[in-house]
Amino acid sequence: MMLVKDIDKLSSDHLWQNEDDVDGVDSFNGGQELIHLLFGIFHLDMLQIGNIETILQDIINVVNDVFKAWNIHYPWSYYNSVQLEIKSLPNGTRYVFGDICVQDSIEEQERLIISLLYKVSDKLSVNNFIRICDNWFDLLIAESNEFLPQDYQIPIAFNRFWLHEGKLKVIPITFYYNRGLTPDEAIQFLTKSYFNLIQFEGISEAIDRNVLSGYPEKYLENLVKLPVVFEDKEIYQLLAENPTIISYIVRQVLTEVDIASVVSKEDANGELYSLEVLIPKTHFQLLSVALVNSNECSPMNLPLCHGRIISYILHSLLDKGKLKKCNLDIENQYRQGKILPPFDAFNFKEANFTDNELSSEDDIRNSNFVEKLTSYISQVTGNLNDLKLNEVDTNDVDDLLDSSVTENENKTNNNQFGLDSSVKNMTLSEEDFFEFYLKNALNMKEDDIANCLADNNELKQESEQNITSNEMLNNSEFDDDDYDNEIDTVLKSLDIKEDQNEYIKGLLESMIVDGRPNELIENFLNVMLQKKDNDE
Repeated sequence: MMLVKDIDKLSSDHLWQNEDDVDGVDSFNGGQELIHLLFGIFHLDMLQIGNIETILQDIINVVNDVFKAWNIHYPWSYYNSVQLEIKSLPNGTRYVFGDICVQDSIEEQERLIISLLYKVSDKLSVNNFIRICDNWFDLLIAESNEFLPQDYQIPIAFNRFWLHEGKLKVIPITFYYNRGLTPDEAIQFLTKSYFNLIQFEGISEAIDRNVLSGYPEKYLENLVKLPVVFEDKEIYQLLAENPTIISYIVRQVLTEVDIASVVSKEDANGELYSLEVLIPKTHFQLLSVALVNSNECSPMNLPLCHGRIISYILHSLLDKGKLKKCNLDIENQYRQGKILPPFDAFNFKEANFTDNELSSEDDIRNSNFVEKLTSYISQVTGNLNDLKLNEVDTNDVDDLLDSSVTENENKTNNNQFGLDSSVKNMTLSEEDFFEFYLKNALNMKEDDIANCLADNNELKQESEQNITSNEMLNNSEFDDDDYDNEIDTVLKSLDIKEDQNEYIKGLLESMIVDGRPNELIENFLNVMLQKKDNDE
């Protein structure tokens, strides 16, 4: 029995940038809430020898062959793998259009797909060109914007970046030097003058370093084996035959289920069914934090708790029609027990509820950190009942959630993570939270805290002054070496341990990234308050 989910599709118009948008971002989003990665593969030949439909179908076969193992085994965040179809531009040019929703694991999944498309490009002929973007920006520009020559800054870079023969190539500015290109202009150049495409060494090296290096291991290492025990044989069979649904199920954990009521039932009776499924670490962390907050599941019963949560959510999604059961006469690799390379030979780690980036000695030394945070919030905000809290965004629940899990290990069944039930809504400034975190979580001295806050503010003021419309995409990543070096300089001046330096650095970067300094804080607190909000 196959699980089927409606396919979320975007218009192929999002494949192109519009020069009318000065910042180069709004042209893509078009009001779309979910992030999709899109690509177009064009066969452009002045002589056009052969039937174009046959050629494009051959291209689809190459893409399917390269993506096959990942489409079968990888737990994509919205379940459906890459969707391919043949489309036409307004000028009649036919091409292969690819679309996949990458919401929740945007950077990880986009970089994985780019790596796969590089392999596709390397297998195709000299007349094939690949354009890649998502509905927010041009991904290849975003990965290498810091190395763009001044003459190629946005918007002049629009629609000039293409994969060709396994390499990133650029349509030179000698072709309409003072602006970006329209789709028709880009197609015209590639058809008639592709041999004049150029490459920038710095850009190619950045793509290789940030995206291609370490493939496929670094993408496989982000997956762990989640042990699950089911009491419901039908649900067990559905997950056994459709294991990649796990990410889509787990992302519903904060909206579809009251964890405490689901996992706190009587002990299991009758036959049990065990299974292991691959899950991204980020989704496992989300599931872990939900269980921490429920205070209803002991570490010994985690697989059963996982099974009860998954069963409840899967039943809910089926009842609401978000998922459907379907008998499809197609090859099912799981039924046949076939695991394809590179998944077959990789040694995936077991998901560990108590895994932590830092040692137990240096993790978060104050065992009452969250309780202190609750008290601190009360002091900062005053009247908690009048404050507002943003909607949960599970995409950014990362390092601080790890801290929550470790806290739970220390307290076992006497978990105290729940905040006061009167706290319904809240806002908190970045600087206040950061100061509190340095003082109470890391036990830093007052002088060091003052220096760190001053240096942090100076860094932010510097970056704000340097942000122009042409640098917005680079700001969205905010991972350039100069920025890292400045942070390192600040942290090395403090009298704290090296692993805590890295923790603070991660916190700083998380707060500043995307121009949304409060999002990490709000998400952390939102997850902590979820159970209390549900109770009310």
